[in-house]
Amino acid sequence: MTFLDAYFFAQAFHAEPPSQWPTDRIIKFEKRLRLESQLASTSESVNAQAQFLEVLKTQRPILAFLDAHPEFAHHFRQNTNLLQTYPDPDYERFGWSSLAADVEAFLSPDWEAFVAEEFEVERFYYLKFTWRYTDIMPAGVRRLIIHKLESKLESYRLATTSSKFDVEERLFVYYAELAEKIGEKKLIQLVQHIRRQQHEQLRDILESVNKPGIVNFFEILFGGFYYLFYHPSDPQEQRKRKRVMGDFKFTLIILGIIGVLIVGAAYYGEQQRAAIRNKQELEKLGFYPSLYYYDKNGVQLGPPYPDTLQTGYDFFQNRIISQGESGLTFINTSPFEVLLFSDANVINSFFKTEEKRQAARHCVWIGPRDTLRWDTHGIPFHLYVGKKISPTTHGKETWMPRFQYPSDQVQHYTPYPIEIHGGFMEFLGNNYNMILRADRAFYVNGQQKFRDTVFKLF
Repeated sequence: MTFLDAYFFAQAFHAEPPSQWPTDRIIKFEKRLRLESQLASTSESVNAQAQFLEVLKTQRPILAFLDAHPEFAHHFRQNTNLLQTYPDPDYERFGWSSLAADVEAFLSPDWEAFVAEEFEVERFYYLKFTWRYTDIMPAGVRRLIIHKLESKLESYRLATTSSKFDVEERLFVYYAELAEKIGEKKLIQLVQHIRRQQHEQLRDILESVNKPGIVNFFEILFGGFYYLFYHPSDPQEQRKRKRVMGDFKFTLIILGIIGVLIVGAAYYGEQQRAAIRNKQELEKLGFYPSLYYYDKNGVQLGPPYPDTLQTGYDFFQNRIISQGESGLTFINTSPFEVLLFSDANVINSFFKTEEKRQAARHCVWIGPRDTLRWDTHGIPFHLYVGKKISPTTHGKETWMPRFQYPSDQVQHYTPYPIEIHGGFMEFLGNNYNMILRADRAFYVNGQQKFRDTVFKLF
């Protein structure tokens, strides 16, 4: 417990200022103070406690000063509101010489501990505030502030002449303001020296920046290669080397990024040109005609699927789809096999992730003279008709299956997306005449076909 700790304890003991306590209250407080301090008793604590009790009993000037200027006592605990304007303290009413002697005798340990902590955590506002009490500041506290401030400024002075340190400009400004407030000659000279060094370094940087861009660029490159193998011992030259090497590394990074962009652009351009060439080649034939002239796209057909293939088998999902009570009922009364596959453009525009796109893709087989109930989920589908459905390969990839004998009658109709919500759709036909009809309105390539309309494929 320090002297200030005892003072704050007294404030908590009773609301009336300690300097105005009667004797009986002082006696009660003394008992309470001794009881509190028994658990953590040190020689320093006992001495500070005895000092405070002496001040309390003798009503010395320091007690009245602490009561009259609470901001003074509380700033040692960083509890003073520094945004508030406080009047200059009037020491004469307390007897300046007696008050200064009391502060020297009783508050020196608290004040020195406060200064050491503020410099440690670099809390400048309270350091500036404490200097307003310089008229009663103990000589040892003043020497401590000047010593620590000089030490800080000296480290900054070394930083301006050495390549191993960087000046923290924000902190230096605070230290400089504190030095100017104190007004000590050697501190002012240190601040001025540091600022001259900073000005010279800034001038060197500005001279480099103001040079034409191409000149500065080559100076950075040549300077960087020079200092890459030369390590000066002179502090000023070391700082110059540090600055040049920083610019040199940054320039190399920029050049590297530019090089990567050039190589990437060249690669991307070649990829785009190849994609355009491939697209142009494919556009000569087109995807939907390739279902009939697959060999022209390099698609190889395997042997036809076995007769055990079941209606409802989904080649994209590799399973037989479940047939529910709702959805489209597709009736195939023709002798041909029918393949219904989802419209890729709608899927790619509606689903953003590849996982969802894969889940939405369907390629469902319906056997001759068979029926399928299929929920299209509102996604348009295409009609592909033929005989002997077969697996396909394109290089190492497996593509959508093809008919070995696709129906020429449906060829021009396959690219048209069909959309219908519920009801039934019937496919009738033979080698010469094929018809698609529905029990309600449906859409073909965006055009509505009315219910009960017989829609001929040719």
